Amino acid sequence: MTRSSHKLPLLFHLLCWTLFSLGILSLPMDGTARTDALPARVRVVLTRIAPLMEEQNYQGAATMITDLQSRSTPPDGGAMSRSVYRHPELYFVLGNCYLLQGLYPEAIQAYRTTLAGAPSHVYGWLNLAKAYYEEQDFLKAGDCFKQGYENSKVKDPETLYYSAASFLMGEQYQLANDEFGQLQQNHAENFRPEWKEYYVHSLLAADRPEEAVLVIRELIDLYNGEKRLQWQEILLHHYMQFQDSKAALEYIGELTQESPLVAKWWKAAAHIELELNSYENALAALIVYSFLSPLDTDEQQLLADLFLQVGIPAKAAPLYTSHLQDSGNPEILYRLALAYDQLGQPDKSLQLLGKNKITEKNFDLLMLQGELFYRLHQYREARIRFTRAAGCDKGKSGKALLMAGYAALQLEDFAEGRKLLVRAAQFKTEKRAAAKALAQLEKAAMAWTNSTDKNL
Repeated sequence: MTRSSHKLPLLFHLLCWTLFSLGILSLPMDGTARTDALPARVRVVLTRIAPLMEEQNYQGAATMITDLQSRSTPPDGGAMSRSVYRHPELYFVLGNCYLLQGLYPEAIQAYRTTLAGAPSHVYGWLNLAKAYYEEQDFLKAGDCFKQGYENSKVKDPETLYYSAASFLMGEQYQLANDEFGQLQQNHAENFRPEWKEYYVHSLLAADRPEEAVLVIRELIDLYNGEKRLQWQEILLHHYMQFQDSKAALEYIGELTQESPLVAKWWKAAAHIELELNSYENALAALIVYSFLSPLDTDEQQLLADLFLQVGIPAKAAPLYTSHLQDSGNPEILYRLALAYDQLGQPDKSLQLLGKNKITEKNFDLLMLQGELFYRLHQYREARIRFTRAAGCDKGKSGKALLMAGYAALQLEDFAEGRKLLVRAAQFKTEKRAAAKALAQLEKAAMAWTNSTDKNL
């Protein structure tokens, strides 16, 4: 399994809300002409437009600008000329009129014209970025936010974040990580925790888990309460996803020491120890978890399984009994019978299996029943159960036939035993054992024949 298949889901709905809340910037900033530095006739036009903008009559303002521009066709056929009505600031305001009406293609064209005449117009870049974002052209939006950041004398970390977030929305993870990296390098003190969260998602999406872990640990140090728990859980989940058992075990040790009353850490510890086949440690963790949180049905079964696995059947049996009453699950019946057998009570195991109807049609239960009878030297009953088991599951009947053959030989029913062993020998896994038993049977038969001949 590749690492890329373990990416955490990207929480883009939060990101969308952040970007949609970006307002339209409408005042000149450094890199553009100051209002009092604009040509007088441009200021006159802006003064005439201002009341329409205040009344939110954006279409009226746009019409006024385009009417004025139509009177001054550029001699070279281009959008810009020396005409006052084609000043970059008027195209910028025109772009705002379109953007406020949701006319994004028209806004994009107006802002591009602004920037053709004033390449360092910071607000032009930022509003063009918003228009591209609304059109879901996230790559261009990210580029424009970056241009707005680069052209501004005041390097606003939020603008750089918008650039990174746009690239992230467009699944351009390398570009997003470059911007987040610059944000970390140039604005470490202003790198907000919520921005770091998206940095984590971007790093994981780019298959850079080692770097993501460093940022996750930063978030854990920054947060308290539920947020801290959330990111601790994400880090633990990350270790477990990437099958880094050593790191997961070390970290869950830290978590259980730091917060011993948090139930989910003990549950996670049990599963990690279980993955490492450390059954005693898994049992200990699950017992602690049971003190902190009620166990559901599956967890109760796991607890019973672990008790049985580590050799404490007396603790497993009551749990299996309770679960069996609720579910009637043949697997639980099997484990309960096994627990009684480990307690030295094979008769109780047989009694339990005998009174449950599900035993008669279940291969594993019939095999266990047969093995118990065989061990108690009740070979006739054992042969019956093994023969029934062979009929329950043709794919696994080799072992059942072999055991039925052994039981028949114990009963000195050599003809039946021979038939059963010949059938068992047809299965690859039982072929060797069946052949050995048949050879011994032939040898015994030959010895008996020779002995009979001598007596004659």
